[in-house]
Amino acid sequence: MPKTYVLDKFFKVGTLYRSEPDKYYVVESVGTTDTAKITLKVAGAPCLSLIRRLARDVLYELAPERPVDLEDLFIVIPRDKPFELEGTSGKGLRAIGRILELAPGEVEATRDLARFSEQAKRFLTYQHSIGGIGASATWAAGAAYNVLNYTCPAGEKHKFNRFMVLTRTGVIASKESGNVSVRFKINDAPLDVIDSAKAPLGIDTCRGHPYVVGSIIRAFSMEEMPISLNPGVNLKIDAVNISGADITTGAGEEAKVEVWLWDETEYL
Repeated sequence: MPKTYVLDKFFKVGTLYRSEPDKYYVVESVGTTDTAKITLKVAGAPCLSLIRRLARDVLYELAPERPVDLEDLFIVIPRDKPFELEGTSGKGLRAIGRILELAPGEVEATRDLARFSEQAKRFLTYQHSIGGIGASATWAAGAAYNVLNYTCPAGEKHKFNRFMVLTRTGVIASKESGNVSVRFKINDAPLDVIDSAKAPLGIDTCRGHPYVVGSIIRAFSMEEMPISLNPGVNLKIDAVNISGADITTGAGEEAKVEVWLWDETEYL
């Protein structure tokens, strides 16, 4: 039976690390200081990408960014294997989990070896995009602007079943309920009501979420409505002006919605 120790280490971009000959790592939660994409490679294979907006290295007040539980997409770094991070210089990844020390003749657990063999083909990453209007423009009442437009590539599957972070910028940053919503579509078919005369379109960006810091909103968990994409299937997220009046911007102003979604990716 391997001896188990706490793994809670901060690994930096630009350093090539290697596990010891008698120890391996099981990474169960991660967070980062990188405000751009950071990618973990184990034995040369990418197996995780994240950004601080979705997974900060530490809990920060009531912000949605905190280390994320990888659940069944945990990362295994077998004994005597190299691993490294690609991202912004000076930034890094906090890895939380277990260090397992093997006695002579012992090998990694069957479950962990199985996960290592698949983690470059089934892993956690994210999608990010922004949409809205720029300076000196009008967002007409009832009008929609596309925020995300993603078509699943051939040979892949994508599942969105974790939380989504949303930011509203400019003149809509502090708008209350009933002003701007986000609306999901699969192959242009809305996952929503159709008739705006009978109910507002989309999911209100000020719904009863628990975490708000400034204009950053943990809008909702995709666990509530998981979306799976097979090859060729398209996902759109539109931002809709549901206020009943035009939204206008002056010189140097904007009104945009930005989204980040966790994406469980699988190569077929």
